[in-house]
Amino acid sequence: MNERRNDHTPKHDTKVVHVCWQPAWHELDQSLALGETSLIALEEISPPLQIDDQTFQWKFSTGLDPDGGFEKNVRIDAIHHPILGEVLKIDACGLDYIVYPANGEEIIIDAEEDPGVVHNRTVQIENWSMTVRVTIIESEIV
Repeated sequence: MNERRNDHTPKHDTKVVHVCWQPAWHELDQSLALGETSLIALEEISPPLQIDDQTFQWKFSTGLDPDGGFEKNVRIDAIHHPILGEVLKIDACGLDYIVYPANGEEIIIDAEEDPGVVHNRTVQIENWSMTVRVTIIESEIV
């Protein structure tokens, strides 16, 4: 027997988008982890940014946008770097950022004195922008 529930269960409307994570360094960036759901600060990119074959209308906020930004409740579904491939986590706290690619490495990147320079690898990466696929979760009580 089907019973209608009236228990104020949250209803979720979702939308999947790609957002650019483009570091400003100096502890201005948001840390991200695959599978994490949280309130994230975003900024609109105008005109849209083209990186490789991806067009971005939003980027993760660094707090430097004079027009401010907006917040969305999102789940991080995928993080991708063109050289490193899939990334599990970006730790953007402290004077060094740590990027955790899916291959199990830890890549330590200077975020203060010489931003973008890798400390623990011989190969240097010029562009740290990453494509992040997020599911925007809009909740409402029904």
